[in-house]
Amino acid sequence: FVVDWVEKNSNWDETLLIVTADHECGYLTGPGSDPTWRPLINNGAGTLPGMEWHAGDHTNQLVPLFVKGNGENEYYEKARSNDPQKGLFLDNTDIPNTVRELWKKNQPEPLKFVVKPYLQMATTQSIRVLWETSIPAQSSVLFGEAQFDSEEAKLTQRMENADFRTMHEFELSGLSPETDYFYRTVSMDEKGKKIESDIYSFKTAVREDSAYAFTVFSDTQTNPPVWGAIAESAWRERPNFALHAGDIVGSGDNKQQWVNDFLQPGHVFMSRIPIYAI
Repeated sequence: FVVDWVEKNSNWDETLLIVTADHECGYLTGPGSDPTWRPLINNGAGTLPGMEWHAGDHTNQLVPLFVKGNGENEYYEKARSNDPQKGLFLDNTDIPNTVRELWKKNQPEPLKFVVKPYLQMATTQSIRVLWETSIPAQSSVLFGEAQFDSEEAKLTQRMENADFRTMHEFELSGLSPETDYFYRTVSMDEKGKKIESDIYSFKTAVREDSAYAFTVFSDTQTNPPVWGAIAESAWRERPNFALHAGDIVGSGDNKQQWVNDFLQPGHVFMSRIPIYAI
């Protein structure tokens, strides 16, 4: 009945049918199974098989497991133990654990930040904002000049990109020199799911005759906790920009090192102040 219903109302590509029992009772065997196990005897249709009971409670005897549909091969791969009479079997905890693994595998990738917003290439009239999302998304940047008498950020300007992409980059232009701004990034996937960053600040480059301060970093590779502490300490000094003298990560072709060892620990600084590698 269940198989017929699936084939009529659904399909095996989106269905997994599991039939089993939580335990065996009575240690059911064929006749004369003490001390050697013997199989049940088929006495034909309509007649009870030849059998014996050996216990009056739950036992640890193996029970059948029938699996059909999307993910059935996962169960065959987990059946690595072998019983001399029943053949291959798996642990009972493998049944729910495999269901959980299959459920996670079939869930769509959620929209989230892989790399939170960071700044590059600040000039007196522009600055670049970059970030990365886990799946393609449309993106925008809300920004506005800091107001002296305001208790909250006024994000009165907006730049948008309707293309669906994972790497997002905007050049905010038409800015005023040596001026404080606030900004926030927004990304939205094809299903309308939206994520927003925190509100961050930045300052455009100073005029040629103005004083400025900068920080120099070096050898940040393979030590995220120390690099993160240094970045936070540098942010407290509020420099105009930073220089990085090299050895940013251990392996330049390893993206995870850029994300986990450099960009994430340095976020508190890089979301507000641009770093220039030299």
